[in-house]
Amino acid sequence: MAEAVFIMGLGLVGKAVKNLVLTLLDVKETKQHSKIICKEIDLFVKTLNENIKLLKVNLPASVSRRALESLVTKLGDATAFVQSRQRQGFFKTLWNAHETKQELEMLRRNLDSSFQMALFITTLDVAVDGHNKIEDFQMKMLEIHSTHASSLETARSEIRDILVLLLEGVPKKEKLQSLISVVQNMLQTVDTEKFFADVLANLDPVAPMEDDEQSTVINADDDEDINDPITWELMCDPVKGTDGRTYDRWTIINNYLTRSPFDQSKPFRIECDDINVRGRLFRKYPKAEDKFLERRHDYRKKAMKLARGGHDAEALVMLENVLKWADDDSECLDLRDLILKSKSQQDFATGINTTSSRDIPPRSNPGQEEKSRAMIAIHELKSIICLLSKETADSPLREAARNFANLARDSENKVNMAMYPGALESLVGLLTLDVPESALYEVSRGFANLSSARENQEKMAKVPQCLERLVQLMHKEVPRSIQRESARAFANLASAKENRLKMGAVPGILETLVDLFTEDVGERVQRSATRAFANLANAEENILKLAAVPKALEKVVDLLCKEVPVAVQFEAAKAVANIARAEECSAKLADFPGVLLERLVGLMSTEVHKSVQFEATRAFANLSHFRRNERKLITYPQAVDRVVSLLSSDVEENIQAQAARAFANLAMVRENMVEMAAQPGVLKRLVDLLARGTAEHVQIEAARAIAYLSYDDENQITIAAFPGALKRLVGLLSRDVPLSVLEQAALAFANLACAQANIGAMVSFPGALKKLVGLLGKGTPSSIQFQAAVAFADLAWAEENRVRMATFPGAIERLVGLLSDDVDENVQAQAARALANLRL
Repeated sequence: MAEAVFIMGLGLVGKAVKNLVLTLLDVKETKQHSKIICKEIDLFVKTLNENIKLLKVNLPASVSRRALESLVTKLGDATAFVQSRQRQGFFKTLWNAHETKQELEMLRRNLDSSFQMALFITTLDVAVDGHNKIEDFQMKMLEIHSTHASSLETARSEIRDILVLLLEGVPKKEKLQSLISVVQNMLQTVDTEKFFADVLANLDPVAPMEDDEQSTVINADDDEDINDPITWELMCDPVKGTDGRTYDRWTIINNYLTRSPFDQSKPFRIECDDINVRGRLFRKYPKAEDKFLERRHDYRKKAMKLARGGHDAEALVMLENVLKWADDDSECLDLRDLILKSKSQQDFATGINTTSSRDIPPRSNPGQEEKSRAMIAIHELKSIICLLSKETADSPLREAARNFANLARDSENKVNMAMYPGALESLVGLLTLDVPESALYEVSRGFANLSSARENQEKMAKVPQCLERLVQLMHKEVPRSIQRESARAFANLASAKENRLKMGAVPGILETLVDLFTEDVGERVQRSATRAFANLANAEENILKLAAVPKALEKVVDLLCKEVPVAVQFEAAKAVANIARAEECSAKLADFPGVLLERLVGLMSTEVHKSVQFEATRAFANLSHFRRNERKLITYPQAVDRVVSLLSSDVEENIQAQAARAFANLAMVRENMVEMAAQPGVLKRLVDLLARGTAEHVQIEAARAIAYLSYDDENQITIAAFPGALKRLVGLLSRDVPLSVLEQAALAFANLACAQANIGAMVSFPGALKKLVGLLGKGTPSSIQFQAAVAFADLAWAEENRVRMATFPGAIERLVGLLSDDVDENVQAQAARALANLRL
């Protein structure tokens, strides 16, 4: 009977899933023309199939039909929603494809949570016979789950109340181990993950309440730096104000502060998050982080509700507040821009100019609108450009600039737009501070969008006054949004090799970039400034000029050493790596008081983001290129160990190549050779990198490292005897190997042949003589011919090898051929030495 009940319940779920899948496939096959929606539908169908399989495998056999009714209802509601959207034509048009895709994605995620909750509550119910102890247990748990995200403390209390009653009398050894396993193995979505964590935390009835352990509203005497200076209460969300002080975000928002509380003559706003104070707050009061996240979540939720309910004025303020901490929040951006667009159209239709210093420059999201609608057609570009003039009224100018910027987001449009007569000149003409702020933001955004196309960069930098005006707009007193786009444009233009010298010579640019390295300008401005600096440093002619800017090196190194965002840290590491190519600057960097080398070695760790790890390793390799730095780098704690660890096969090949280059550079110095070869595991890793199939730029550095190590007499015997070393080197002595790799392999082989103890093994090694003789032929580059002749001559020195080598097919003929006048004289000398050693 229980089995029949189970089949009936699961059958209802299966039927509901089938109806939803058929509806989705009907949309895709008959009325859908957007690839992004088709992709989302495919993912939706796949997820539904996976979830039904999950239920079949894990659902207890005795589950009642009622336990699954909530899931069946939600599946039915989802089907009705899709059908409704289909009837309304949402799937027929391209212009709202992104919004429709987001609706489907949200629907899919909600159903994921519903499947997981259905499995969880039914399993828990059966495991402890909950339905006999608590009436409507499943429905109570579903209600708690639905309120969990919005009311965390209440939900936790209710979870505990219901579980304490449920588990009353259950022996400790039977505390739902199978249930815990099921929950932990589920593919949890974000909104269920914390809920399940709270449930599991409360399975033990005697466990103390998590939120009772410590209050987050403590105001101790030593909390002065984490107390709000107005309320003197513990801050929840520390932010920097434009007056330089740190406040709680909610004190500023709730009191509508527009003037500095300590100087009413100065305008006031939130400048950026104060991550340093926030870090101290969370370290001292770990539970403060929960309150911080909950407060932001609730505020955002209310802002979205107001925006969708048509309360534009209040919603606009709240959405802008949200975007101050999450400027890439696509939903908030879409709603904010929709409100601003509606407001702008109303203003334009009535002829009222509402542009003022309080207008918020709208930020557009790349996925906001499908290009066939939101992107103005390219043939309308002429009418847009005609409006890009200081003679145009503020509101039409802002709309024209915004349309241009949106059109310039599409990679297919960027090049054509930059080629359009007068387009670039019109934009540059508006890159001045006498243009209204909201319009200037859109102009700078459009210019930055065009500059991201490589084909445009050289052309854009040549427009008169372009670079000078961008520099002017990057100054700190310029509004943040305009400063950000101008810095982005400048960094993009600096990525073109042709522009770097010209851009490095613009008056004041280097000082301006260095001035923007501080965190008070915001992460995106800081990142663009550091990126521009790194790009300019990619031109060797700029390096000394950049290093000469007061405090430039100190600030770049400071960015490398601070706990800054990964994107900024990456650009700082790239800047250091580029600057380290100049010997004079390299010496300055290596002599920084401990801090640079310590941080570089730290950033070479496998726990660091790969892009940062690569640039840090490249910087270390560049420093190791100069003899004056080598001893300092070798003796620095953990430096060589870290380099050796990056030669491992599980490290990305670009990082491997830089690590091998650094190792080879350090191994060049004779007094380092024995010490370097003795590093644990290094020979095995270098030999492994010689294998065919290894990327060329990795293979060449590994071969170079072995070649340098083998200049030492002791190392020659050690390397030749190392398992696989001769096999790998002989395998590379072939003309089908890249010349750069072949040259280093031939050098290494020749060096090993210098040791008398190695001669017998090398001559008798399978294929070695054949490969050497092959390299003696005409057509082989002289540098490789030279190393092959050196190796042959050294091997022929041993009397026991002479007959074998002299009689080897083609050996004598090729050596004699190298005595010709048209052969390099150094190769001639080694060929003559080989013939002499053969006693011919």
